Amino acid sequence: MKIATVEGFHLAAPLRRPEGNALGFRSTREALLLRLTTDSGVSGWGEAGPAPHGTSAYLNQVIAPALIGRDAQAIGPIWHDLMKRRGYDRQGVAVMAISAVDIALHDLVAQARGLSVAEMLGGALRTSHFAYASGPYLVQGEDPYAGFLDEIQGFVDAGFRAVKPRVGGANRATVQFVQDLRRRLGDGIALMIDLNGGYAPPDAQALLADLADVRLIWAEEPVALDDLSGNARVARTASTPIATGESLSTVQAFRALMEQTGVSIIQPDLTVCGGYTGMQHVVGLARAYDVTVIPHVWGSVVGFQAALQMIAVLPDCPNSRAEMYPWVELDCAENPFMTLQGTVRPDARGRIELPNGKGLGLELLAPEHLSPWLAKSWRVC
Repeated sequence: MKIATVEGFHLAAPLRRPEGNALGFRSTREALLLRLTTDSGVSGWGEAGPAPHGTSAYLNQVIAPALIGRDAQAIGPIWHDLMKRRGYDRQGVAVMAISAVDIALHDLVAQARGLSVAEMLGGALRTSHFAYASGPYLVQGEDPYAGFLDEIQGFVDAGFRAVKPRVGGANRATVQFVQDLRRRLGDGIALMIDLNGGYAPPDAQALLADLADVRLIWAEEPVALDDLSGNARVARTASTPIATGESLSTVQAFRALMEQTGVSIIQPDLTVCGGYTGMQHVVGLARAYDVTVIPHVWGSVVGFQAALQMIAVLPDCPNSRAEMYPWVELDCAENPFMTLQGTVRPDARGRIELPNGKGLGLELLAPEHLSPWLAKSWRVC
């Protein structure tokens, strides 16, 4: 079963209104999908992290030619070979590209063996995952939280039992919004906030001190991820658990994060940290440090369903504040790439079922489904 074709699909969709976080606003959603096809006709899908322009070029020019003719079942040897080819690009684009390849290979090989990816990884520990609504994003104008309370109520009405809005700007307005939200939701809904690394350590410390009585499940990326000393200051003083790590690419970077900061939750992203092979390295390290792993999920339905398969093999982790970990993140902002196989919503328990198909469970996905948002595509064979 040799790799015969490598295809890249750069997707871009204009948003009806700009969406923002503590770092700024965007008016377009983008994603980079990869499809590998073998000489026997079996195809697998992968997704690369949020740097589509550079990652697409790297996949097209560097990685794709090295994959043609390789045994698709040699997932480990291919992963290690590609990691050696990174050269000076130890993080970022190169590992995002390798992530897409590794996810696609797992999808492809699992399908060929008549298994789901979770089964190929050793077997699912659960058939459904507790889900949290990721959103809303900040809006432009004087009130960055305009309409948030009603929008979040809509998430709850749709079945979610946990929500994570973006926050940013002046601490006073943010504190007021989060307190109002807690009163609106009551104690039965788990609440987190995402600061997207947009705060200086003193401001993040002050904000979390003012929110100590709101019973946040976690505060995500209070300061820049590469500010290890700043993360350590916030984690040391906050009563709220700190979560971070979504843009780290290697197990060495996660080791430094856990050793030097004392954060409670790490959030590796399959599309960034080397796919399933890289994620398993990170998960093993986190167990040694007794740190909770809750994968970050953001992009298309490909990355989302890939994450469902990974989360299915993670062991339960106690959480005294709410539902047992691990949880799955569901992007609830405007995102047409999440509806390529229909709308994804939790059930009445706030849970999302693990797909019961082969591979990632994307048997219905085909390149023609991407055409409305196709900014660029390429093919190497």
